[in-house]
Amino acid sequence: MPTTLIQEARKLAISRYQDWNKNKKIKGFPKFRKRIAIPFNNQNWRFRFDNGYLKVGIPTLEEGNLTVDKYVPLKVNDYNLFWVNYLLNGYMDKASKYYLPSYENISKPKKGNGQLFFKNGKWYFSFTITFELKNEVSSEEKEVGVDRGLKYIAVAGDKETGKYIHFSGKHIGHIRRKYSRLRRIFMKNKIGFKTS
Repeated sequence: MPTTLIQEARKLAISRYQDWNKNKKIKGFPKFRKRIAIPFNNQNWRFRFDNGYLKVGIPTLEEGNLTVDKYVPLKVNDYNLFWVNYLLNGYMDKASKYYLPSYENISKPKKGNGQLFFKNGKWYFSFTITFELKNEVSSEEKEVGVDRGLKYIAVAGDKETGKYIHFSGKHIGHIRRKYSRLRRIFMKNKIGFKTS
């Protein structure tokens, strides 16, 4: 196994252990699944087109040497192909049905991390790409970042002041449970009653 993959696996295991260690509700030791995704950082994988096929290159060991020269063909849909072409060529196909005029403000994408995983008898490769907006925000306008989550339905932050507003999901959860209970009561009372 290439050392880059060993390092990524080690980082992942340490991260999972630290997450488990913070949350001491579960007794015993952390459990790891037998099969997990194989992570690759953005420097350890590549795309290329070869004879009309999209291929991915991932690190392999050949005669004791690390190489990324082994490329495996991928089966991709048209939507993913649209973004891969943009990633590789730096320009968008404006004739594509997936192109939207709002994409004009997107800068050239940057390749992120990738994952190789096995699911339902097939191998998959997933990856991330990041974009930036070409147009700068004027100094008069303020930026607000919003992050959605489970514990809080949203967290909004102002980078200038450093203040955050937390929107708790407790009230929404209470409303959800209330109407779910009412639905059950109405359905129970509706049994045996026919509408004409």
